[in-house]
Amino acid sequence: MTTYYKASKSRSQNRKSWCMMFRHPLRKDAKGKSGLKIRRGLGTENESEAELLVQQMNLLLKDEFYWTLSSRQRALLEFDERVVNAFYENLEPKKNPDPWEIREELLPLPTLKEGYKKVQIVGTTGAGKTTLLRQFIGTDPEKERFPSTSTAKTTICDMEIIPCDQDQYEAVVTFFSYEKVRMYVEECVFNAGKSFVKDEPEQTVIRHLLEHTEQRFRLNYLLGNLTPKKRSTLFNKPSNPTKAHEISNLSVTIDERKQMEDTLKNILELVTKSAEKAWLKTEQSIITTIPQDDNEENAESFESLFEEVWKEDASFSTTVEQIMEEIENRFSFVSGGKWTYNSQEWAVSWHFSTSNRREFLEAIKPMTSNYANFFGKLITPLVQGIRIVGPFQPTWHNEEIPKLIFMDGEGIGHKAGSSISTSLSKKLDDVDAILLVDNAQSPMLTEPINVLKHIVTSGNTSKLFICFTHFDEVKGDNLPDISDKENHVLGSLENALYEIGKKLGSNAERHLMKQIQNDTFFFVGGIQHTLTEEDEYTSSQLSNLVDALESINDEVEPSETFPIYNGTTVALAIHKAAEEYYELWNGVLNLSYDKTYKQHWRRIQALSRRFAELGEDEYDGLKPLADMIMMVRDHIFISILDCPLEWTVEHASDELKQTVKDTVAMEFNKNLQSFLAHTIWDNQMSQWSQAYNRSGQGSTKIRAKDMQLIFKSALPEPHEFQIQKTMVHSIYEILKQSVENCGGKIVV
Repeated sequence: MTTYYKASKSRSQNRKSWCMMFRHPLRKDAKGKSGLKIRRGLGTENESEAELLVQQMNLLLKDEFYWTLSSRQRALLEFDERVVNAFYENLEPKKNPDPWEIREELLPLPTLKEGYKKVQIVGTTGAGKTTLLRQFIGTDPEKERFPSTSTAKTTICDMEIIPCDQDQYEAVVTFFSYEKVRMYVEECVFNAGKSFVKDEPEQTVIRHLLEHTEQRFRLNYLLGNLTPKKRSTLFNKPSNPTKAHEISNLSVTIDERKQMEDTLKNILELVTKSAEKAWLKTEQSIITTIPQDDNEENAESFESLFEEVWKEDASFSTTVEQIMEEIENRFSFVSGGKWTYNSQEWAVSWHFSTSNRREFLEAIKPMTSNYANFFGKLITPLVQGIRIVGPFQPTWHNEEIPKLIFMDGEGIGHKAGSSISTSLSKKLDDVDAILLVDNAQSPMLTEPINVLKHIVTSGNTSKLFICFTHFDEVKGDNLPDISDKENHVLGSLENALYEIGKKLGSNAERHLMKQIQNDTFFFVGGIQHTLTEEDEYTSSQLSNLVDALESINDEVEPSETFPIYNGTTVALAIHKAAEEYYELWNGVLNLSYDKTYKQHWRRIQALSRRFAELGEDEYDGLKPLADMIMMVRDHIFISILDCPLEWTVEHASDELKQTVKDTVAMEFNKNLQSFLAHTIWDNQMSQWSQAYNRSGQGSTKIRAKDMQLIFKSALPEPHEFQIQKTMVHSIYEILKQSVENCGGKIVV
């Protein structure tokens, strides 16, 4: 039986114009069922006009004659163009606009021709990279507090800051899509409801509602917090807010706090009642659908069924939509600036400029702050990227404002995986310098070493600079002076290079060692404070670092020699990469007897959803595409790229040969990444959707096998190499073309 839907109109608090909401009979939701919820701006502030458009949509929704693309022209004769566009557009999914391109259009980055160098700052969460960025741009850590820092994961968006000598401060902010934010909200609601029906503590239920498990999305920034029944003062004494915080328009009044808490309590009640109802309904159906044996597979099947039952209930979407409306209202706390919106009336970008520094920092505060007293008025979790230009200059650098573009992003984290994200990999290829920030107290742990490995095998070693923070906290009876402390930290760095040499070969170790011997490492301490004359050591280190970054030589001299590689070992290198990859990912997917790498089925489901709905290739440390790129690249590097058979001109200098090898490695990395992304992402969208939409008993195992098949489309399992020779040959051709593009050749 055909289901007919009705449209309705709505208007969020911060928008004057009306929008229309309806379920589309031809488009499918996240579970593959017809009736996707559509939200579309009507472009009118007149309520009567909006109501007329809604009535027209209801006529269209009732008549199946119009439910084909071929009927669009006929519909244009009968209905308003806005109604027709709302129904027919996006019948085939389209990718969201690229936020980087939006920022480039509104506020282009200065180029090398203008003398600017791009510096990508990388480091583990908590290493102090954003605190270091504050020093580079000279913002006051107490009065201005920009960018925001904390001991937890803070920077979740891309950030580009361009100090310059212009009088104006200018910013462009881009936002996550409506679909991505709604997905986060759905996952928060589900996790909170699941905690409630499993009788977990109330504090856990509230935490799951207000903070996503990835810690990238925090609803409490947007909606406020619920006041704890008992506030502990055992460890934390109340601190006096700074003057900058006291005068902010974002400060939440007592009445506002009370209203926010009432809203949150109402949302929490909706979540718990709805979840409890779905749980009882699931329990009633378990007798006929799932065996009652107490084993892991049946527990997974029950939870999967509970999710399906709950999300099919109207109360779930009603709760999510109420939260989304509250979120959208938070945009009203941003004053000034020019907004752009998409057809859903969702903010795409915000553009602001002023010559007043205080006004500027106050204007961007709702999108950058993490100050708890502002919770309920912040939209920080919605920000995808921010680009800022202005006369920023540190007090410790007396010369002209350095022509450097500082690029910051999410910390590389402390996950078990050894690959870095594909998005960061692309940035490292594109920038002029890579500044690795590490904690001098515990230097060169797993993640910084993984970054160094990536830098070597992707041909980016010559871009590397290292800054050790917290140097003032390196103490010990055996470290009486600064040189002893420096040698202590450098000893850890040399040990890390030794470990890299064991993995990638002695050439890689020597190449890295030579790079750090070129005065490309620096030590700073106390950078969380404004530096004074007493901080002469740190100030001089920072000045030297800026000078070194500015003096990067971007001119590449033409080479007089080119490498010749042995191509007979390519298949063996790819075979070793496949062995390593499937040992990891068959374990992650629970498709092997070894449970070392096994991940919870819900994390695998969340990963498949990122591929299927958001066009993303990772989830919370699970990076199947990045892992595949890394393993193939590393084994090709070790077996082939780092050890040419010979050179066309043998007497060329070692420095020149290394430069050419780096160029080849970088070219191969770029081409390999493009090929594998296209193969297991762009070409497999329907397969990813199918994997995510699996439900019911046994769906976990089926989804895992779906994903395994997707991976095999790019890299066959070792025992299938003879069957899938085409994919192995494709990787060989990419390597061959990359080498030839750089002037070398492969012989077999």
